[in-house]
Amino acid sequence: MSRIDTDLIPLTGTPDEQTLARARRRYIQGRDALSEWRKRADEAYDFIAGNQWPEDLANDRGLEGSPCLTVNILRQHALLVANAIRQDRPAQIVGPVDDHGDVQTAEKMQGLVRHIEYESDADTCHDAASWGIVCTGLGYGIVGAQYETPGSFRSEEHTSELQSHSDLVCRLLLE
Repeated sequence: MSRIDTDLIPLTGTPDEQTLARARRRYIQGRDALSEWRKRADEAYDFIAGNQWPEDLANDRGLEGSPCLTVNILRQHALLVANAIRQDRPAQIVGPVDDHGDVQTAEKMQGLVRHIEYESDADTCHDAASWGIVCTGLGYGIVGAQYETPGSFRSEEHTSELQSHSDLVCRLLLE
């Protein structure tokens, strides 16, 4: 991936054009900052999946007729950690924080959080994020809102899982 000097993106024009230019700068900075991590994350996912032979060695052995044996013991240990996280799921807890905090409001908000998690099958989102954390050190999930029907103004909050780190940018651009 080539590095682009973000100073070359001008912040001139209408306020909307300035906002888009600022967003492009931030996207490029974020992409460049995480590019090495993303490459290593892809390698980690492949390695845990069992693709543990370098491609050139695997091709050479294939031409020689020699097998590429892989005894993948890493996956079972990764699954052990991921399943331990499933057994003791992290949960969001809403509580009053200051002198003006209201316990009843916190309880209502906690109920709303539980409702959103239940309706959107947040367990799947948590599992995918946990697997990402175990394999690469970072896991993602999205909490968002969508309209109930195309013509309505009522929105329904939801959580959704990301299969990989590459999905994060794609989902954010689409929503």
